[in-house]
Amino acid sequence: VMLKMGVPLTYSVNKVAVASFFLKSLKREDKISREMPDISRFLLFFAYILLKYLIYLQISYLQREENIVKCRIGKFRVRLYTKQMTHIIFRGEDMSNPIYKRVLIKISGEALKNGCESDILDFDFMDKVVSSVAKCLDAGVQVAIIVGAGNIWRGARKGVGMNRARADHMGMLATVINALALQDAFIRNGREAKVLSSVEMNTFADFYTQRDADEYLGEGKVVIFGGGLGAPYFSTDTPAVVRAAEIGADVVLMAKNIDGLYTADPKKDPTATRYDDVTYAEILEKDLKAFDLTAISFCNENNIDSFAFGLSDPDNIYRAVMGEAIGTKMHK
Repeated sequence: VMLKMGVPLTYSVNKVAVASFFLKSLKREDKISREMPDISRFLLFFAYILLKYLIYLQISYLQREENIVKCRIGKFRVRLYTKQMTHIIFRGEDMSNPIYKRVLIKISGEALKNGCESDILDFDFMDKVVSSVAKCLDAGVQVAIIVGAGNIWRGARKGVGMNRARADHMGMLATVINALALQDAFIRNGREAKVLSSVEMNTFADFYTQRDADEYLGEGKVVIFGGGLGAPYFSTDTPAVVRAAEIGADVVLMAKNIDGLYTADPKKDPTATRYDDVTYAEILEKDLKAFDLTAISFCNENNIDSFAFGLSDPDNIYRAVMGEAIGTKMHK
């Protein structure tokens, strides 16, 4: 109850006891002073068991920082603070509420295909994506989506020998195909969705304006952006972050076919490790393949947070919105 109310709970105990409690919780060896009273040893042992089995086995481990362990108990995000090992503070936040109010989700075309060999889209998988987004909507989150077109066409790769601008125009049309398919999936599942295209094609979709996008989102409708930026030489990563800036999104959620940002390509380098948190400056400095460098620079200059995660499980969209650490957070 106190965690739900956001009340800090502070426990001040013997320095030796806290050192043992905290270090043991981090899997270190330490012995509790034998001079401690039996009741203190019992309480300390009980706290240790709670920490070990509730935090490390049953709940989501979020992050460890200096003197701070961030974790989750049930629907609460909990931070454990230590100060010179003399006391510990448990501070809880209610994780039944989303941490974002307005998000833009960038979904790659390959993710929508989901490895399907016989078709360009996996419609059963799209229904699962819609179901996850619907849970976000029910939690009060406003959702915009921008889709790629790698499942249909890649201008820079497939259009070899073609005029680059014309090849990119084909890619923009392909994003509208995916946007219309996603809109249909939302409508079939009883959710309102609007497709806004950066290129005028009024028979199929409304023309994009920031004003209309903001209005539709405020009405609780899903807004799906198609056509990229309406200009060649940009991947869909760049229009994703530009649209996020225009609509005032709290974060750009990059739903990929890989579960975050790695030090190297994990498919080629088995020693590659995933980042939990990384700055745009570090991405640029190390030339990490997070997403389009133009998009990264734009995020860095405009202080836009982004979060990369895998879409192998569509429910990861909802988990990301609720604040679970399932991928890589990228920020200035």
